[in-house]
Amino acid sequence: MNYNEREFNRCLLNPMRKAQLHEDAKLQSIWSGAEDEEGLFIEKVAREKICRYIVCMYDPESPLLKESVFAQRKADAALIAGYDLEKDAKFLEEHVYSCSNEYVLTVLVNYQRLSNNRLMASINADEQTYWEFVKRLMEPITKSEKDKDMMSALDIKTKLSEAKEVINKRLTENWKKLFAGDEDAVKEVVKRNVFRPEHQAGIV
Repeated sequence: MNYNEREFNRCLLNPMRKAQLHEDAKLQSIWSGAEDEEGLFIEKVAREKICRYIVCMYDPESPLLKESVFAQRKADAALIAGYDLEKDAKFLEEHVYSCSNEYVLTVLVNYQRLSNNRLMASINADEQTYWEFVKRLMEPITKSEKDKDMMSALDIKTKLSEAKEVINKRLTENWKKLFAGDEDAVKEVVKRNVFRPEHQAGIV
């Protein structure tokens, strides 16, 4: 690993700056709504490390994105964030690298909303359309007196299903792009439905 502070200047936040990131006004929306039920990230210094790691790994302007080996990119990001790769190995593997901790995932998604507004807007629009299509497809076709009406309804459902799959493919590609190709992050996002409209509204 051989990076300098100047290389991160185009990121939304510079993870190598000594100033405390949590004092930046932009980060208030990142911490907002991120719960800490396990008591792992209450201290501000821990929040600092999580945020610095996320900037290194996922900011579209991070120089680490040129590293194609994810294990190395994650290790370098953790080092820049201030983790000790030996002492913090278990913690990093279980909660950070995999994005399996809900707090880490929430902060990551919130950060991407700040740094990738156009891509996020596209993802949000496609997610809403996708679930609207799913809802329509689950509605039963009522028995009609005219066969042509039923055939028309079936034809509409077929077209909706095909369009849904096109949207789903685009969503998968955009998730990978948003999370810099990190399939662990994408897996957790899909599993938790964090972009589903109901989830974002706090309903589920």
